[in-house]
Amino acid sequence: MCGVIGTIGQACKDSDLNLAFRCIESRGPDDRTLLDLGGCVLGHTRLSIIDIDGGAQPFRSDCFRYALTYNGEVYNYQEIRGELKALGFSFRTLSDTEVVLKALMAWGVDALQRFDGIFAFGFWDAESKKLLLARDRLGVKPLFFCDDHEGFRFGSTARSVVALAPSRNSLCPYSVADYFTFHTALSPRSIFRDIRQVEPGAYVVYDQTRCHRDEVKYWRVQRAAADEQRLFPEEVSKLDTIMGEAVRQQLKADVPVGIFLSGGVDSSLITHYASQHAAHPLQTYSVSFKGTAVDESSVAADVARFYATNHTEIPLPDIDADVFVAAIASLDQPLSDPAYIPMYQMSRCVTSGVKVVLSGDGADELFGGYQRYLEISQGSQTAD
Repeated sequence: MCGVIGTIGQACKDSDLNLAFRCIESRGPDDRTLLDLGGCVLGHTRLSIIDIDGGAQPFRSDCFRYALTYNGEVYNYQEIRGELKALGFSFRTLSDTEVVLKALMAWGVDALQRFDGIFAFGFWDAESKKLLLARDRLGVKPLFFCDDHEGFRFGSTARSVVALAPSRNSLCPYSVADYFTFHTALSPRSIFRDIRQVEPGAYVVYDQTRCHRDEVKYWRVQRAAADEQRLFPEEVSKLDTIMGEAVRQQLKADVPVGIFLSGGVDSSLITHYASQHAAHPLQTYSVSFKGTAVDESSVAADVARFYATNHTEIPLPDIDADVFVAAIASLDQPLSDPAYIPMYQMSRCVTSGVKVVLSGDGADELFGGYQRYLEISQGSQTAD
């Protein structure tokens, strides 16, 4: 996943920086680098996926004016790289990190409209003394910041920002209410009163010279016109194309890619599309809860056999106190989702086999897969 941290206008203690790194080290176990740019410090922990040797971060431009600490993947980076080459840019790596940095050099914040991917980054311009923080359209990648008289701090986790600003650790009562209502703290707030999230589809510009912050929404969900005519077969065909392309793009990696295969509709669809594009037999993983009503391992095994994947079934033992405590401790903010703990345990089990895993998380939210969405829909129709 990678992790990012940064500070502006604040001389952090080495102990604070080390603690901030520890708060994001699970996001990037392959490398850890801190870059002091004079007035701005950028840090990065790396999970190496693309251009393992050349994509180290924070990444600086050849002219040393710009620097980037970046988490995520821009799936269309090769196409953007071609556009930048046509503009005269040269490249010394094969990483999407360098493409993101040079796209920002070429187009500024307009580059965000070109990025097809999931990302959170800090981009520093040493000449203008401005920092750009940006987050992907749906907020898949997290990004937090704190802005006060002491300076500006940011990080991939709320706790890493607290480490850089130890006095800003009081809880936000509104976020506590969010947690009891929605099971998590809602953006743009965090669980900490003085730490905010960069909103999904938004960017923040911090001007060090003026000590001023601007927040801008660069993307919103486009709603179809009420009178727009849509034919169901055509929409299904469009969705099939979009899903297939999305999965194909997410298979881009210089390391093995696996799939969490539960046997449900979403993960089975991902396996279907991935099998059309994978150069080698897919690695799939499922958890078994033998002897329980929620065990779907036999269905997952059927899907794995149909697509001839290398399938691993992980028998999930009873979650003991140690596993439970470790799982909760790994959370950055409170989350009331019972599926999190078995997902945590399964993720630990597959790390010896693969470094990247695709899953169906989020499909129920996008496609109305929960019973409550049906109830809301029926209630709306009744009201009409």
